[in-house]
Amino acid sequence: MIQPQYAISRRSRTLSANLPALRSPRDHMTELPTSFDRCQLWRTTLQEQAADQFASERGRLRTSLLSFRDRAAHLANEIRRDLPEATVHDLTHLDALWEVAATIAGDGYAVTPAEGFVLGGAILLHDLAMSVAAIEGGLEAIKRDPRWADLVFSEVSRGPRPRPDERGGPQSGNADTPAGSVQSSATSSC
Repeated sequence: MIQPQYAISRRSRTLSANLPALRSPRDHMTELPTSFDRCQLWRTTLQEQAADQFASERGRLRTSLLSFRDRAAHLANEIRRDLPEATVHDLTHLDALWEVAATIAGDGYAVTPAEGFVLGGAILLHDLAMSVAAIEGGLEAIKRDPRWADLVFSEVSRGPRPRPDERGGPQSGNADTPAGSVQSSATSSC
């Protein structure tokens, strides 16, 4: 049998060579700036440029992304309330990711304004589903979703039984129901 050969691209080697040696992710995060607009990647892609032939287009992307950022901040700031045990996922985290991206890309890696806009959007969206506020109807809507019972069943079969208030949803039994008897919606008829 012939083993496939995997070539590492020059771009991949460049990106990985620029990754800093980290003691732990938290150690590195404390060293990052908290404002994205000081980051070189932001300044070269979306910040106003002198004698810019694409100033109008760059301005539209910048304005759209800043508006997007304002709206995303509302959801990001709810994550701490919904998941108090989680690491920081607020606007400071999102802003710091610009510097992480710049570190990975390294100096001299050209990014267009459109690519900067897409990167910025991905940065803003990547954690927002961690907020219950991202779901119309909140936690009650999540518990009514058939997938909730599947998740509860999966978790129950792996470890300690959830409290009755954690079970929720119409498929949940009473507090005395054995863990093995919780029915998964995957086995119900459609």
